[in-house]
This record gives sequence, structure tokens and C-alpha cells, in this order.
Amino acid sequence: MKDDGNKSYYKNALRKKESYIAATEIEDRIIGFCKVDINGEIGILDYLVVKEKFRGKGFVKELMDWAINFSFMYERK
Repeated sequence: MKDDGNKSYYKNALRKKESYIAATEIEDRIIGFCKVDINGEIGILDYLVVKEKFRGKGFVKELMDWAINFSFMYERK
């Protein structure tokens, strides 16, 4: 599937379980997220974004840990 940069692409990828997204929030506001794409039996980190003012506070590590753990768990299924 080609990434056309629109919402329908991402919705379709999530629905087909070709991509998974985790977000981190503070006070019900998303401050960062990461997206893992599934290629066969392998998880590939596609995006990892944290708002600049929240960097250096452990949120990037939290999302990266999720991506790594998710990829290993998916690989074992």
C-alpha cells in the first residue's frame, strides 16, 4: 500500500493491522506518539515524535520501549 499522506491511508493501515500507534498524554493532551509498521513478521519503527518542550523527560524512551517491546511481541505471534 502506498503512503499517500492522508488520513484514509492511516485508518486503512490500522484497520488491516499493518500499523500500530502508541501515544503518550499529559492532562488528556497528546504530547507524543510513535507508529510501528508490520512487514511480514517484522515491526518497523516508522515515526516517533514528541513535542519539543517535553523532550528530555523520558517520553521518547517510553515510546521507544513500547515500539521495541511491541515489535518483539508481534514477531513471536
